[in-house]
Amino acid sequence: MAAALAEAAAAGGNFRHSDRQVRLFHRGIHAGEAIAYRVATCWAGGPQPLSGSEATQMWYAECSDPGYNFELPQPQDGTGHFTQLVWRASRLLGIAGATVVTSARQSLSQADSDSQPEAEDTDSDYPMTVTNVVVALYFPPGNVDKCFEDNVLPIVADGGSGGLDDGGSDQLQATESS
Repeated sequence: MAAALAEAAAAGGNFRHSDRQVRLFHRGIHAGEAIAYRVATCWAGGPQPLSGSEATQMWYAECSDPGYNFELPQPQDGTGHFTQLVWRASRLLGIAGATVVTSARQSLSQADSDSQPEAEDTDSDYPMTVTNVVVALYFPPGNVDKCFEDNVLPIVADGGSGGLDDGGSDQLQATESS
């Protein structure tokens, strides 16, 4: 399911959360969702695809930017990906990525069929747009009102790394314990 959502988002350029009905998982309950994306224009040999690890670091970074206030365990603007990522009650994770590459040559020929590029031109003579999308699905979903205190646990130890440089063990240990 995560792969299909990532492919659809990359192909359509729609980076908003999917409809909950699309994410129905078990007994009518939807899966939680996090989306990360990068769109870059470059020449041949462009950027590396957005990895699951890099997307996870982006979501975790919301803990400090804009910042999650652990003393007020509730939904907070700009931290929903972080809180879903560490949500204690979530037990299942599906994560997938998709990449779509479109060259300016393709875009030109689709936009104006009368002005075809020169025959000797190749795609490498034109910039390309690379769209990378990573979608993570969580079950049960997180970010449930009045459940933040039990599910978004304070950071035990950070060591200045934000918890991810060493695999995120500090925060993940705190959220995995039952």
